[in-house]
Amino acid sequence: MNSFECHFIFVDVVGLSNPALETEKQVEKIMKLNDIIKDCTVFKNTPESRRIVLPTGDGAAIGFKDDFSLPFELAKEIHEKLNQYNFGKQWLDQILLHTGLHSDQVFEFTDINGKPNVWGEGIILAQRIMSKAPAGFILLSEEIGKKLADSDKHKKIIYHAGFIQLKYQPIFIWYAYDENFGRNDISEIKDLNTRFSEFSAEIIEQKHYTLGDIVNVKVDFTGELESGFYDVMLRAPKGETFPDGKKDQWIPDPDTYSNQSNKGNLCGDVAKISKWSFTIGKNYPKGIYKVYIRVYEALGDRMSIIREKVETLYVA
Repeated sequence: MNSFECHFIFVDVVGLSNPALETEKQVEKIMKLNDIIKDCTVFKNTPESRRIVLPTGDGAAIGFKDDFSLPFELAKEIHEKLNQYNFGKQWLDQILLHTGLHSDQVFEFTDINGKPNVWGEGIILAQRIMSKAPAGFILLSEEIGKKLADSDKHKKIIYHAGFIQLKYQPIFIWYAYDENFGRNDISEIKDLNTRFSEFSAEIIEQKHYTLGDIVNVKVDFTGELESGFYDVMLRAPKGETFPDGKKDQWIPDPDTYSNQSNKGNLCGDVAKISKWSFTIGKNYPKGIYKVYIRVYEALGDRMSIIREKVETLYVA
């Protein structure tokens, strides 16, 4: 049997067997997903001889023979197109995916229908990683994740998550996220060996402000970190920017921790309730802000958002 390295994306539609969803609707979702995949640039630009397509009923396994980054580029494009398709739709009408990526060897063989097929670790692990991914997540094996994280093109959108327990062994996984695709609350990943036991965050006292007002934030975090920190990110109202022309504004936590440096970092066994304040600048735009309250873990030059709470703030 011939074997070769192949780079796989495995996708599966979330909740397709939900009894609240009529069979016709289930089939419509499968057909729509197929149309979206076929319309993706990566899929269209890869010759049929250099890709493998295996329908799975409510999803698909797609392998690329040449470039380890192609499954990720396809995952991004699928999720971006689905975000547009899902916008404004009720949950039952949306198409949400479990998504897993992996690179490894596969073997070619002829299946019962006399058609060429493949089997091996490349597709097996992609499917098992996919099965651990909550709706909207893009999970990647170490074989793909680290290579992407080391590249200038992708390093700002690939994060390490930790170890998940698969059927026979634990493996290290990564996840992909930015504002256009993916998700980043890794506490939802199935069977993740997390070291984070408690998290809550909120804007306290009020949610309506005027320019120049002070906003008070509270974070309660318990866990174990090699190093990490809190911050708040403000996203300007739709169509607006901050005075520096940027859409986002970061506000670090000024707290210090006795078992780390004086830079507001946290490490070790941490049980910390933190409260701090920031001012809405008098030259900020008015409108509805999204406020991202986050805990990060930093390992070397990599950072992962390990906890996040999104609040809404109104400035009149």
